[in-house]
Amino acid sequence: LLTFADRVAGTGVDWWLTGSCAACVRGIPLKPHDVDIMVDARNIGLLRELFQDDTIEPIVDSSGWVTKDFGVLFLGCRVDIASDPQPILDQPEPVDCGPYAKTVLETVSWRGHQLRIPPIELQLNANRRRQRVERVRLIEEYMQARNS
Repeated sequence: LLTFADRVAGTGVDWWLTGSCAACVRGIPLKPHDVDIMVDARNIGLLRELFQDDTIEPIVDSSGWVTKDFGVLFLGCRVDIASDPQPILDQPEPVDCGPYAKTVLETVSWRGHQLRIPPIELQLNANRRRQRVERVRLIEEYMQARNS
């Protein structure tokens, strides 16, 4: 995450962090298996240039899948890059990587960067939908502690 944030800093790339890493930067002790980054499709060409030596799955148009583009980088760990989330992601309720999340992003400070992340409630929705019981528990504990 830090390598990605450092490399895109000052380039104008419009991006936001989602998935378990977005919870981790809040201090929730999840164990991510990758880094999930959403970008604006207009920035795909620049990202291809910036990360040409780090690409393990080219960032390509996914032809109407759940995002417009998708690809994978390796920056010490797997980094999934996706663009322009499709409305189907927010059915039956909004999640942390859907188009609604993009409209309500929050900003947190992390290691010298201002990261945009989805509201924690949307991360809870996503983990409930995927039946990730332990992650749901940890997110709920975080939310309860924050509200007390």
